[in-house]
Amino acid sequence: MNLAELIAECKAITRRPDLHDRTQSAVLAATLKVHHMDFWYKDLVEVTIEFDDPQFISNFAPTDVIPRYRKAKYIRIWEGDATSGVPLNFLTPIQIEQALDGYGYHKNNVFYQAGNLIQIRTTQPLKRALFGCYVHPNVTTSAYSSWIAVEEPYAIVHEACRVIFREIGATEQAATQERLLAEILTSMRMSYIDDIPVT
Repeated sequence: MNLAELIAECKAITRRPDLHDRTQSAVLAATLKVHHMDFWYKDLVEVTIEFDDPQFISNFAPTDVIPRYRKAKYIRIWEGDATSGVPLNFLTPIQIEQALDGYGYHKNNVFYQAGNLIQIRTTQPLKRALFGCYVHPNVTTSAYSSWIAVEEPYAIVHEACRVIFREIGATEQAATQERLLAEILTSMRMSYIDDIPVT
């Protein structure tokens, strides 16, 4: 379903066509919430990162590369030029507290997020890398885009209706929508789930 269809379906279920603006807001919020309920592999994208000045220690702001960036999944060293090169080893994702080994030396071939930057330390100057990350759906009204809205639209519909019912005091109907959403999420997790990133 597209955004207009999701809103129309919610109005049909709640029987509150007068709450158009509130229903639209609930659908947008529900879209974001359902995407954030897990790490769905269909939210994963891969891009090439290129550094102007190859160094052993590099960093970049993922939101500069992918504006709807949510969470890092992997970084893989790319050897050679952009067209005929080959992907090599995956870097190890760590927490910043794990940056040192047992002897107090900095670990190499690792990455971690610190603030708005992803920090990388490699054993060779890094020119290019493949960056895989999870992204947020586009929940603007002008460019709404969600694979869940297309493939599992009632996950969004039931969550949006739950919110509307709760706000108008229809607690029993809200609880029904919550149960329906839980059933869909169970099915989705069997089909679309990815491993949780460790960074």
